Order: sequence, then structure tokens, then C-alpha cells
Amino acid sequence: MSNISGGRGTYVIFGDLVGLDEARFARMLERRGLRHEEKDAPWATLVWVTFEASGKYDKRAFRMRSRAKNVLDASGHEIITNKRALHLAMRANARMRDIYARHFARTWGLREFAVGADDLVARDRVFIARPSTVGFASGRGITRITARADVDAAVARYKRMGQRVADGVIVSEYLSDPYLFYPPEGGAGLKFHLRMYMLFRACDGESTPRAGGGVFWELFGSSDDDARAPRAKILTAREPYERARYDRDEIHDTHAGSTAGAWFFPTHASAIRSPDGRALDVAEIWSQMARICGALAELMRHGGARPYPESEVAFEVFGLDVMVVRRRIEGSRVDPCVVLLEVNDRVGYATPRGALFDRFQDDYFEWVWARGIEPCLRGGGTSRLAESDE
Repeated sequence: MSNISGGRGTYVIFGDLVGLDEARFARMLERRGLRHEEKDAPWATLVWVTFEASGKYDKRAFRMRSRAKNVLDASGHEIITNKRALHLAMRANARMRDIYARHFARTWGLREFAVGADDLVARDRVFIARPSTVGFASGRGITRITARADVDAAVARYKRMGQRVADGVIVSEYLSDPYLFYPPEGGAGLKFHLRMYMLFRACDGESTPRAGGGVFWELFGSSDDDARAPRAKILTAREPYERARYDRDEIHDTHAGSTAGAWFFPTHASAIRSPDGRALDVAEIWSQMARICGALAELMRHGGARPYPESEVAFEVFGLDVMVVRRRIEGSRVDPCVVLLEVNDRVGYATPRGALFDRFQDDYFEWVWARGIEPCLRGGGTSRLAESDE
């Protein structure tokens, strides 16, 4: 455990930690030599900011100068957090077409989809339309499309809702044949998604940035050997998949009304089964996630991932929501197949308290320190932990 620059560094926490224990996090920082600073100070070594209960950030966090901050300039990461922008970028990059075909649900803007809808819906496939704003739908306000008339109805509906049909609404192919989670205490299989955590760092003096061009990335848990370690959340629907309803307004979704069960991946991976009852190949999930994360990091590099101007360097943890399904790609079955649903920059961690969650928190804080905070503060080996008074 390293101690920083004789304890001369300082930290400030704005907002809460969205389900994590702030006091636990603060103690970890102080064990490493950082001391608490007031929120109205002009400068801090580390500024940690999360959104308030109102959903907004404390503006003081963006007036305070710092060596490092835990958020990147939003304009540089919208290429992955905006669903429409992400799909457009993936489709436009020839080197990513295979990854896009395997690990993304094909997606269009509603206006674009309407142009080719007659051919697409004629193949007896199900599509879902929803606003593209992150966190807007959460299973509500989703429109199911199986016929041309549904497309026209969707355009009219979202116009009434005040959504920009050209770029504010997306249409995606619906993912069938999902793997299911069977609760350890018993019961029928539940549709689920994994919330995985990926750290991006806009490097400063980094000699071997993993993505090149000043961007480093790592997925929480990807380098672990402990199959019982809690590294990602398993979020399930409340009702069994066999009783799922697919009506017009509520596609069976793992956000709307999802459980707050204390289930983690890979800890509870043995409770996950394929559509034909086989156990989940955990190593294959990590392997496919590495491909997805590498593609996201490449987009971030070209998108200009960078700190806000008041901070010298920055990193950020994003929440990646993924489903595990059985898919047919160009005539070949991919099983299991990890499909990215969305990338969240406002990440929640709320989970019932207990020994497993405590371990998750402690390991997560250690990971954020080792992969995000310390490399930023060290600046590639040059200590930048104290700032002279001005």
C-alpha cells in the first residue's frame, strides 16, 4: 500500500457515491496519504464528483482546479454514452464491423429505420423503438414494432411526446433466446443483464497506454483468478421469463421493476443457464467483453477523451449493461454471445448490504485507486501531489 508524497495530497468528494459507502472510500484515500479538503477550496489533488439526488452535479466541482478528477469531459465520451452516436460510429468503422455484428443489437434512428422498414419487418423479426437518451426509457415508453403500421404509429407517438424523430428515437432489433438466471433460493428462470464496470483513463505520461493515443482501459475483474469474487451486478426482471408479456408499452425489461437482489458475477454464475440448459462459460464472457471494451476505447481515443480544463488529468468508470444470449450471425450460431445494451456515465451501485457487497466495495475502491487515481496523481512516475498556495 503506497503512501503519497508524505501526506501532502488532498481530496474533495462532491455528491454521494450512488450506493457505495463514502466513509469507507474516504478512509481508503486517507490511508494512502490524502487528506480531506473543503469544498470551497481553490485547489485539490483529487476531485471526486458524482451527481446529487437531484440528478445534477455540484457546480463547485467544476470550478475547483485539481491534479485529477474522476470524470472526463462529457463531450469526449458522448460517442459511447449516446446510443445513437455509438451505433453510428461502430457502423462507420470498417475495422469494427465484425464486433458490431456480433456484440451489438443492430440499431437505426427511427426516421432511418422507417425508410427500410417494409423489408425489415417482412422477415418476421421484432424491433423495439425507444428514446435514445441514456436512462430515459428503463423499460417504459418502449414501442414494439412487428409491422409497417407500427412504424407509422411510433413516429406519431414520439412526436406527441416531444421527441426528435430524426435523432432522438432509436430502433433496435429485439434480442431473443436470452440466457436466464435461476435464483439460488429456487424458482423459474429470470431474464437478466450484467452491469459491468470499465475504467477509462486519459493518460498523462503513460508509457504503454492500453488503447494507444493516451487512453487506458480496464474492466473490473477481468484479471482476477477468483471465480467467487463479486465483480459485476446481476440485474433481473421480477417476473419469470416464461410469463413475460410483450405488449405495446412494456417489453419484458430488466430495468423497469428489476430486482435489487444481492447477486454478482461471476460469484453467482453457476445460477445462469443457456436456453437449452447448459452452464455459462465464464471465461468466454470475459473474452468477449475484452473485445467490446477494446472497441469502445478505440472510439474514445478518436472521440477525444480528455479532462475538463480545470483538471490536469482524469479517469472515469462507466457502467456497461450487457445481455448474454444465443445468436445466429451470418448462418453461424454464437453461443454464448455477449451483446452490449448501453454505456452509462451515471453509474449506480445500490445493492442490499452484506458481506458480499462489502467485499465488492473494498475491491472496487482498491481497483479505482490502482487503475485510476494513483496513475493520474503520479503522472507516469513524476509526483504531482502537492500544489503551492496561490
